[in-house]
Amino acid sequence: MHMIRYKVYHRQLRQICDVIVRDNEKRYVILEYLDKTVSTYPYGVTKKRIKAEMDEDLKTIRFAERYDRQNDPLYDGDIIEEYDFFTGRKWLGLIRWDKERGQFIEEVTKTPLTALRLSSVKKIGNIFEEPDLISLFNAGESYKSEGET
Repeated sequence: MHMIRYKVYHRQLRQICDVIVRDNEKRYVILEYLDKTVSTYPYGVTKKRIKAEMDEDLKTIRFAERYDRQNDPLYDGDIIEEYDFFTGRKWLGLIRWDKERGQFIEEVTKTPLTALRLSSVKKIGNIFEEPDLISLFNAGESYKSEGET
């Protein structure tokens, strides 16, 4: 059996959170996130957990079942930098779920994620956490995630 992994973007926190517990019956989740307001130098960052209702403040972000060249997991909405070893060119792409094809694709070239040479791909960020990233390339307003209007 194949398990679908995902994270949640919490619109009020403006962060992508890990889902620790999900209760579909009572419609809540327990999320873990990095508290960026607390400085714990030199010990690292502080993780906090919150209980959140499953409502419009949460946006589910699916795992694309692939990793970039630095072994970072790729999710829906990730901006990636692709590098062509032969020409030396770099360009930016956007990972999204294509409902019609039933698979993740790179939005700019419409290439299935399974066909990309992931050893040449590096994750830059996610458009849900950093919406300004969408302006880095010419996808403009054409990107709409599944379920978004």
